[in-house]
Amino acid sequence: GRLDVQTTGLLLLTNNGELANRMMHPSSGLDREYAVRVNGKLSAEAMAELTAGVMIEGELHRFSDIRYFDGRGVNQWYHVVLLEGKNREVRRLFESLGLMVSRLKRVRYGPVLLPSWLPLGQRAELVATDVAALLKLMHIEPDSAGPGRTPRNSRRSVADKRSKERS
Repeated sequence: GRLDVQTTGLLLLTNNGELANRMMHPSSGLDREYAVRVNGKLSAEAMAELTAGVMIEGELHRFSDIRYFDGRGVNQWYHVVLLEGKNREVRRLFESLGLMVSRLKRVRYGPVLLPSWLPLGQRAELVATDVAALLKLMHIEPDSAGPGRTPRNSRRSVADKRSKERS
């Protein structure tokens, strides 16, 4: 799933088109969790309204979960969960209550968590067991052409080719 220019956080990259399509499709039911800093604190009633649903431009938008996380002064942090993640949905939901989002970060996409140790702008690869679990969750059979296969242009496969040529 994409992130808008003002949002940071977890992006998943794959060379498996079937996996990408299934994960992004709303029917997958994969939730997306965001850490959100807003200017102001939500009342219990406002949090209930955001989970019940708010009509925005004729369409119902809602969080499947919202939890207060932390805050000081006007800056308050919440963790919110969406099932679809439509364009600017998190920002629009908070704006419907008169609150401005000052920071937005995706911290989870389905079962994949953004590691807290990972610096901004850096990447980490999923281990093979995590990829296998993700394929299983999405009902995709692992095969030789899917994730986990060594790319043809990697150092390992080039070295393997050279050793085969010598023998």
